Amino acid sequence: MSTFKQLCEVLKRTDFYKENITNETRLSEDLGADSLDVACILMATEEHFGVVFKGSLKDIVNVGDIVKKVEEEKKEKKGGKVVICSREVENQVITFFERLTHKEIFRDTNLKSLGLAGERTKKWAENHFGFDFSPEDKSQKTKTVGDFINLAISYCDRMRVFN
Repeated sequence: MSTFKQLCEVLKRTDFYKENITNETRLSEDLGADSLDVACILMATEEHFGVVFKGSLKDIVNVGDIVKKVEEEKKEKKGGKVVICSREVENQVITFFERLTHKEIFRDTNLKSLGLAGERTKKWAENHFGFDFSPEDKSQKTKTVGDFINLAISYCDRMRVFN
């Protein structure tokens, strides 16, 4: 299946799928996605294709731009499942929040001040990182980005994905 068709399948799982999508379909104007929605679409795309978009994503305007970015990242990707360290988890979580908010994020950044506190944020993270938080994890208070990083590290430790 082509990258374009797979991306359409990803879009079908969101609120932003419409019939007759083409490479020229604009994310904001044609699909009605705001910047937070675009970030979520991009994260779902990364998860589906097993890639991580590097560099600026501000130039992604339409479906074709996403297809091009996926194909670039797939060419660079090497190997299979990645084994990570806690520093990588921290960097990935901070990058995740920076993409959602378009702000510089630090460990002590308060999630509530960003409008990202609560179950919705944990659900986004579950979808983005492939986490399956336990009820105990979900009940933990995550007031800062650092709290969220610690929760993610704890999850990864239990799942034995560290090297």
